Amino acid sequence: MRNQGESLLNEVTGYLENSLGIEATVSEWDETESLPLFIRGGCTIGNVTTKTRSFILVDLKGSPSLPDIKRAYTQVSRRAAVPVVVSYPWLNARQRHALVEQGIPFACAGKQAFLPFLGMASTEWGSKKTMPIREGLTPKAQQAALWGALTNKTYSMTELRLATGMSPSQASDAVNEIVRREMAAKTKSGKQVLVSPVSIEELLDKHMAELSSPVIRTLTVRRSPSIDALPDAGETALATRSMLNAPPIVQKAASKQSLATLRSQEILQGECPDSEIAVVQLWRYSPLFTGHQEIDNVSLALSLAKLEDERVIEAIDSLFGKEYVWDKAL
Repeated sequence: MRNQGESLLNEVTGYLENSLGIEATVSEWDETESLPLFIRGGCTIGNVTTKTRSFILVDLKGSPSLPDIKRAYTQVSRRAAVPVVVSYPWLNARQRHALVEQGIPFACAGKQAFLPFLGMASTEWGSKKTMPIREGLTPKAQQAALWGALTNKTYSMTELRLATGMSPSQASDAVNEIVRREMAAKTKSGKQVLVSPVSIEELLDKHMAELSSPVIRTLTVRRSPSIDALPDAGETALATRSMLNAPPIVQKAASKQSLATLRSQEILQGECPDSEIAVVQLWRYSPLFTGHQEIDNVSLALSLAKLEDERVIEAIDSLFGKEYVWDKAL
């Protein structure tokens, strides 16, 4: 069996550094034992830290099929607060293409890397496409930054954990990240840690380029009472808050943990009338993390910023009473 440190550091991080110029260090991932045994036995996992981002690297063993790769990615992603990258040196072209199509990051040492959260895609054969690396918040840190700015008051770590469902270590890491990026200040009152967030105006004016869309992917599903109970998202949500016309197909949002359930309900557009289907966005964090019964305006705007639709952007700006440069978001 390959040694975990040697496998991850020498085979993958060496490739990232030598071929892509990404210096990285590897440490143990403390959630490994929470994985199902069949996943733990088929891979080694490490926490990779670069100058700009951290991510979880899943180094697959044996001869995994595409479903095996996706299963490992899904299981680790459910437990990770940072992006997850799968690695297998003998990924074939069909598998790599499928992973790119589904937005699953991977690093195939000596052949190809697809790291969208770093703004990078590279192949060793022929042309190389390396876009500037842009540093964005991890999902948990973005949750903390948005929750704090929208709450607009000094809060304790306990309050953050209760509101967002983060574990103590996740909340601590998230707060340390936003403090390091000057999105909040941290003080101590006795044994209690208190966090003072920046205002929502300062967050959007100064840190837009560090924010990103919460949407990972979308699925088209048949409508049902459980689907209709999901919070409105996208243009459906925006239409109820502005003069924008509602889209013909209702748009909803769910956390990424709902993927397995939603996949069982997935259909192709055109199979049913528009009134009987819904487009469900899978989010990196809970769509209702602010504690309200609807998606907050900032997360909604970030989820729509890349549409480049003047009607949508104008409607978004009407929510805030001013124009923000939403297209700077990741």
